[in-house]
Amino acid sequence: MKILYDTPGQTFNRLWSYITTLAECIENNDKMAILFFDYTLFDFPKLKNNQYNYYPFKNEKIIESIGYKQYMKLLYLLFGNKFIRTFYSSKLGSRLGFIEGWSFRMNNQNIQKNHVNLYEIFKPDIKITQEVDNEFLNIKILQ
Repeated sequence: MKILYDTPGQTFNRLWSYITTLAECIENNDKMAILFFDYTLFDFPKLKNNQYNYYPFKNEKIIESIGYKQYMKLLYLLFGNKFIRTFYSSKLGSRLGFIEGWSFRMNNQNIQKNHVNLYEIFKPDIKITQEVDNEFLNIKILQ
């Protein structure tokens, strides 16, 4: 079990920090928990719900009632403060499975072996891919 404690940043940085750990989990039939999820998670249905990862603090009812930003502020206050983060990066935290995914982003040995599964997991919602396709179709080529 791996527990990612990175904080959300730009979407593709988040995805890049997830992919190597997720590839390792697929390879070893393991799971990873993502403590601080990015709001764009909801745009990736299979990343949101698959057998290799889960989000222990994702509570859609609370997010709906107080909003994503307020919810994340609360999570950081409780589980992302400097004292807790010091524990995550300690020897004990490391033994318990806490990792900072961004630090492992270059460890890509399992990505190629598991690229088919990863492609499916990281595929955006069909509505998003259709919008992007439509934008490309609407581009006028200047001559």
